[in-house]
Amino acid sequence: KDGGSPLPDPTLDAADDLMIAWIIHASGLPTLDAAWGTNFLQTTIDSVVRSTFWSLIRGAGAPTLTFSGGGTIYSSHVLVYRGTHLTTPIGTTTYDYEASGTSHTSDSISLADAASWLLCALDVPNASGTITVPTGMTERLNRTNVVAAADLSAPANPTGAKTWTFGTAGDTHAMSIEIRPPAAGAARRPMLTLLGVS
Repeated sequence: KDGGSPLPDPTLDAADDLMIAWIIHASGLPTLDAAWGTNFLQTTIDSVVRSTFWSLIRGAGAPTLTFSGGGTIYSSHVLVYRGTHLTTPIGTTTYDYEASGTSHTSDSISLADAASWLLCALDVPNASGTITVPTGMTERLNRTNVVAAADLSAPANPTGAKTWTFGTAGDTHAMSIEIRPPAAGAARRPMLTLLGVS
């Protein structure tokens, strides 16, 4: 959703779901409820726009969605994954800043688990036109000239750079995030991806 607090409510989340909060903002570090812990990824190269990510495993009750700080808030998003690792669901992460062009890349990462899912995300503060997600990935969020997210659950070890394209040249942050499967011996439920209001 556009603007500041609170985070959008995905409404369909349940106990043991992984919730990923993504805030695109101008400066500093937004402050979320303590249950979200420390952010696991923040882009810091571009002095105008930053993307910051937090995660939590949902308990019996819904988490607090209000937040403060971070300067101007451009948009905020919540993604929900079901059937992930319950203690350390986020593995390797990285991001790349590219100052111009119409084709930008979410870098390859070395996965902690061969059966992990790969989530790629993109913020596009100064370009325009339709964002096209990387080939073979499933689009989860796409807002023209603002932000997009896509994931890949197959093949089993989804490394390799993923290329985004869009209409008019501009600068971007392109993120790669590993979402880890359940611990050994734990049942793996089918993945269900949900988005908050966007």
